[in-house]
Amino acid sequence: MRPARVWAVAYRDLRQRASGKRWYRLPALALALLVPAAAMPLSGGDDTTAGQATAEVAPREKIAVDGTVPPSLADVFEVTTGTRFFLSEGPPVRVRAPYVPPELRAALDTLPGEVKLEVRRFRPPITLPDRSLLIALLAVSLLTGPLAEALPGERARRTLEVLMSAGISRGELIGGKWLAWTLAASVGALLAAAAACITGVQSVGWWLAGLPLFAGAGVALGLWLVRGVDDVVGGAAAPMRVIPAVSVGMAIVAWSLVPINPLLAAAVPVGGALLLAGNVLQGPVAACVVTAGTGVSVAALLTATGRDLDRLDADAASLGRGAVALSLVAAIAWWLSVAGPGVWVVAGNPNVAPFTNASLAAGGLLLVLCSLTASAREGVLPVARTAGSLIPALLVGVALAFAGRLETGLPAAEWMLPFQERLGAAITGSAAAWPSRGLILLGHTMFFRGTLQRRAGVIPAALVWTVIVCPFDPVLGIVSGLALGIIAERNGTAAAFLAHAVWSAGT
Repeated sequence: MRPARVWAVAYRDLRQRASGKRWYRLPALALALLVPAAAMPLSGGDDTTAGQATAEVAPREKIAVDGTVPPSLADVFEVTTGTRFFLSEGPPVRVRAPYVPPELRAALDTLPGEVKLEVRRFRPPITLPDRSLLIALLAVSLLTGPLAEALPGERARRTLEVLMSAGISRGELIGGKWLAWTLAASVGALLAAAAACITGVQSVGWWLAGLPLFAGAGVALGLWLVRGVDDVVGGAAAPMRVIPAVSVGMAIVAWSLVPINPLLAAAVPVGGALLLAGNVLQGPVAACVVTAGTGVSVAALLTATGRDLDRLDADAASLGRGAVALSLVAAIAWWLSVAGPGVWVVAGNPNVAPFTNASLAAGGLLLVLCSLTASAREGVLPVARTAGSLIPALLVGVALAFAGRLETGLPAAEWMLPFQERLGAAITGSAAAWPSRGLILLGHTMFFRGTLQRRAGVIPAALVWTVIVCPFDPVLGIVSGLALGIIAERNGTAAAFLAHAVWSAGT
């Protein structure tokens, strides 16, 4: 890797992009999207005055609460089961609720004696990303055209062979192209960040370092996606669909690890850089860990791109892109059918339990249909014969049954508990009767072990299994996904189904 030649390749790509008649289109579009998105202030009231006038608000009708009500407030509260507000008579009067609305606070202020409100939070607060996360995603998403030109455009114009036969190495060629568009995305993102800081939307912090780090990871991922594409249209379609999905998915994985250990979240490839850019991860230590993790992932992606540069493997590339699209379809189908009824629990409807068995069975059936549809298009069966002994499958099932009883789940906000409970029960189908439970296990085995693993490999399939099926328990998800994936790889999908069934029976 000679820096002068890397810069020469980068300068060549940037000059070619700027030498056209309408070279200004990409910079103008970037500024038109990034600067307003970064600098536009959000409208909203001042939260510091939200609780000052609550004592003057008189409740118009009885407030539905659960528990026991003090006699002096019997004409204010109405005892109803299944509400989100739980009262204990005391003294002192205790309220357990996700929040205290003004009506409830006004009623409590009418208690005799000196009124004192003490709030105790038993769950860590959830840090939401700042505006800069949108800046990072937009800056990388605007590189769809340049990434399509970087390798597919060179290959279509027959100039890639000329570059590879020149006096530069593959590393210098790929490194130069990566440097060119990482600089372009970083400059656009940092200009938008400057606008955000000038207008006071965000203050200067370590999140500024996350913008170029995420840009570098996104460009490396885009170059790897188009390494085997030989036309500009196909090269534009792959980054457009895959980069945002992978970035958001890895950010969710990293965000779920923040309550466990922020440095563990910072080490997640792509996701750690995006959370740093979104100001979720803060401080110099987190920035250093993100830099190290991003450097390793970028080096691995660029190495894989350079290794496959002269090999046209359109079938493998289409299978990889198809795996991402298939995972998105499965995620939507699984979450809508399994976690969807949790919305009614959050809304206060207590009569959702009878639908649990049917919704879990529907989720398993949808995974089976996704697997059959993908397999029909490829002309292969989603299941394979079992080879060898079934003893490893039985041992893995027993080990997962014991591991599933460990407390490894992530803390969740009050409103997320119904979704956490439903998705947790759907990992092994423990909340469903055995005919429906068998359908759930069949769907998991056919889709994740039979279809997705054949397209993407054991490790990507385990990561997708974690994000879709075990988002609130990533430790158990990664362990179980790798264990079942290895069993399916060595002994076939029937053995993986047996291990999952033993795990389900022991839950």
